[in-house]
Amino acid sequence: MTSAVDTNILLDILLPDPKFLEASTKLLSNAISKGKVIMSEVVYAELSAQFSSREELDAFLEEANIVVQPTNQAALWEAGRAWMMYIKVRGEELECPKCGYKSDFLSLAAE
Repeated sequence: MTSAVDTNILLDILLPDPKFLEASTKLLSNAISKGKVIMSEVVYAELSAQFSSREELDAFLEEANIVVQPTNQAALWEAGRAWMMYIKVRGEELECPKCGYKSDFLSLAAE
């Protein structure tokens, strides 16, 4: 099985975030134990801000058994379709997870 890892999981482990460290470590370890773990070029770029050199980042990825997987146009197309479906299901309002304040896209754009 191949799993893709996102930046937030890796940052929870690298920084480490006490709220999410245990869960993120468990998720990543589980993915590694089940097969190949990949990340996109965007995740690599976002993660690079946390390292002083490219060699340091590449060594971390090698040690963690995470491979950068180039994105092809077919995958980007499918991601766009999935995003469009999500937007249709989600609706027009955004809700703050902390306070519950609801706002729509138009009111955010006007601010």
